[in-house]
Amino acid sequence: MKDLFFFIVTVGLIASNAFATTYADTLRSTRLPSYVTLQFAGNLGFFSSGIGLRTRAGTYDVTLQYGYTPASIGGSALHTISSKNAFRLYSLRLSKKHMLSFYAGIALSLDVGGRPFFFMPRNMPEDYYNFPKSIHLIPLLGIKSGLTPRWLKPLDGLEVFVEATTVDAYVWYAFISHEVNLTEIITLSAGINLILN
Repeated sequence: MKDLFFFIVTVGLIASNAFATTYADTLRSTRLPSYVTLQFAGNLGFFSSGIGLRTRAGTYDVTLQYGYTPASIGGSALHTISSKNAFRLYSLRLSKKHMLSFYAGIALSLDVGGRPFFFMPRNMPEDYYNFPKSIHLIPLLGIKSGLTPRWLKPLDGLEVFVEATTVDAYVWYAFISHEVNLTEIITLSAGINLILN
């Protein structure tokens, strides 16, 4: 079981890196950073924020985020560091200054502090858990609405987004268990991207 998990994580990391290298030249010519993001929920922390890079064509985003979940919500304070890769699937221009974009992606998160662990604790029986509890792949689907209002002079624009996410372990348990529904493993998140000049 552990071998399967590490195979899935390795394939996810390689695929994510392969997609990122495809856009490496474009990212090099992009402003650093392209935007600042603020997010609520989405398996990256109760609140998370970070910086993102976007290709000039706007087809690929990579974001480095730090998330925090307080002990009052998670049972113990949880800090999450994540890298989120997103690829634009389709865009719809609603007006000269307003665009709607649909995207899909995958995030890699590392939880530190609190209860998560990367290696099995010694007091647990072998194969008690099928996955480490500190590193996860998080598939996501989202929609964002970009605006460039005049009153946002110090910024190039503002994007509001909503994402549906899940966690690799949730998908695995839904797959092997007949008691877990798909609706029980999906999490919604919302946030904003502040596009920098």
